Amino acid sequence: MLRLLQMNRERINESERKVLDELECRYKLHESEVYEPFLTPHTMASLPCCTEAELSVLKETGHLMLPPDNKPPKVTTPSKKGYEMESSEARMQSINVKCEEPDQDLSITSTSELPTTFSMLSQINVPLDISSTELMEMCRKRVEQPSDFKPIFDEMCPPPVAPNPLTDASSVKSSPPLPGQGNGSSVSAAAAPSNPLLKPTPLVVVESRKDAQSPELQKFCEQAPIALIRGLTSVLKMDLSLFSTKTLLEVASDQEVEVNHSIFVATLVRTQYRMPCDLNVDHLGSPTWNCMSTRSFTTIQKYATYQAETFKHSLKEESEKLRQAGAKYAAQQAAESNSAKKRRGPNGDEYPMPTKLIKFGTNVDLSDDVRWKTQLQELAKMPPFCRLIAGCNMLSHLGHTVLGMNTVQLYMKVPGSRTPAHQENNSFASININIGPGDCEWFGCPYEYWGTIEQICRKKNIDFLRGSFWPNIEDLIEEGVPVYRFTQKAGDLVWVGGGCVHWVQATGWCNNIAWNVAPMTPNQMQISLVSYEWNKLQSYKSLVPLQHLAWQLAKNIRFTNQKMFNILKGILIRSLSFCKMVADFANSHGKSLKPQARQKGEITHYCTLCEIEVFNILFVKEVNGKFPVYCVYCSRRCDLQDFIVLQQIPFADLQKIYDEMTLNLIPKASLIC
Repeated sequence: MLRLLQMNRERINESERKVLDELECRYKLHESEVYEPFLTPHTMASLPCCTEAELSVLKETGHLMLPPDNKPPKVTTPSKKGYEMESSEARMQSINVKCEEPDQDLSITSTSELPTTFSMLSQINVPLDISSTELMEMCRKRVEQPSDFKPIFDEMCPPPVAPNPLTDASSVKSSPPLPGQGNGSSVSAAAAPSNPLLKPTPLVVVESRKDAQSPELQKFCEQAPIALIRGLTSVLKMDLSLFSTKTLLEVASDQEVEVNHSIFVATLVRTQYRMPCDLNVDHLGSPTWNCMSTRSFTTIQKYATYQAETFKHSLKEESEKLRQAGAKYAAQQAAESNSAKKRRGPNGDEYPMPTKLIKFGTNVDLSDDVRWKTQLQELAKMPPFCRLIAGCNMLSHLGHTVLGMNTVQLYMKVPGSRTPAHQENNSFASININIGPGDCEWFGCPYEYWGTIEQICRKKNIDFLRGSFWPNIEDLIEEGVPVYRFTQKAGDLVWVGGGCVHWVQATGWCNNIAWNVAPMTPNQMQISLVSYEWNKLQSYKSLVPLQHLAWQLAKNIRFTNQKMFNILKGILIRSLSFCKMVADFANSHGKSLKPQARQKGEITHYCTLCEIEVFNILFVKEVNGKFPVYCVYCSRRCDLQDFIVLQQIPFADLQKIYDEMTLNLIPKASLIC
């Protein structure tokens, strides 16, 4: 409210001016409540510098680098237990998924028509340099010579298990080190909170266009669980008013908006005394993790009217209280705050009972590049690693739209609007910019602790993937889960690292824009694979089809990083061999594969029943005039005679992509993306 009145100082009336004067006085008294002490400030000059070798390769390839290795990367040969990855890659896999590989003889005397399980995390039993011809020949033996068949990958792979950093300290991914520590730097560090589990959030202040485009900023963000970037939008001269409610009304007032109705504590709206953002109670005032929310739909025009009316109502209330109370306003307000209806909890503490409903406008789709051309062009000013479309963003290579991930979505908020705790789809990173004028309060937990949070949710009968929940910070700290907490001001950009569990509450009237990015790093790909397999285990749809993405990357990217190459080549080996097994299975049951070329921009298909990605070989059957897609496992449980089997990509094309995917090592440096 203060910022809105300040922005319209020349147009407000006398009563509104009195409210503005009172708010400005009170804001100075309450500045300490903003969570600046929980930030660790960094200047661009203090960030670790890239070496000359890194910069030269960056100019050549456009990719960001890690410090050079002492030894050149190498590909090892298969052993009795199968292909052995480099120790660093094996360590990275152990961080993200803990699956004990069962003993499995490489030769089997009998085999089923299909693998018992198909997992992107299964151990590979062939060398990475195996040719596609050799791979296809091995698959052929499964049907024609089962006694000679050797499994290409572990066909009895156990399901993924969430990481547990409390029992594996080595798995904890720490925040980037504070620049200047130990080198005499004069970089100031904000006071850390008393509890070591309340982590100070990394804050980078960008002061020039050169800073915004620097590789050091990209490197810093990609190593951080979550980070606050201040000044980036202003130095790039981005016109954030293009995303204001006023502009939205001018462009697309009739566009549909999803609305969440949230139970909200009255004191947060009706008075300046707020309930803490880390408090969540049910309709009776009892503490809970469940976040009350129901869905409905409206238009931008209707929500904008609601957004404006809530502000006018609050302004009217403030003006009326100030007129009636005069100098005693603050004391009266505190008394009214304390007299709000409360309920005593089981531990004897009193909690305010929620008495007011608010509406939070979510998921305003900005994917139409004709209607929203000006807005999307403005976002192209961002540095490449933050852009919606960039060569180093894996999601740019998908070839089709995934709403909210490789498209921009806008959120329209009033004070108290909450985005419940969640991980981004498939644990990809994300960008969030506060358009303003109000602030947002953020909470986040590192990726390594999502398993602990999932266990707490399970105990509380909350579905971690599908549920709507607002974690209690005290509960998290009791379980040893570190928490980041900070305030995002207007113009601030928040980088949410891959897999970070985060939740957000608006403390003022504001709009936010957000989209996902996928840094081309081994760590990002690995945690996305874990999420992909975890989603399969929970019968939850993965919005990003990782098999399709891997083939697109193999076709488009010149790989210069050993670890990234190994991960992608492993996916291709599993995917190509499984496609061949599925095709042979269909042929053995008298079903011929009918070619149906994939169209440009065609979305990836998912099984109608289990919602897993169905890559290349589609089982379809007519249902009420439509042809839904099924996976091979679900179609096998039905009568196969009812199905038509389609093949979108010929094996010759897949083999060509596979064989042409090579590692292009650049001397003296290893690359991230």
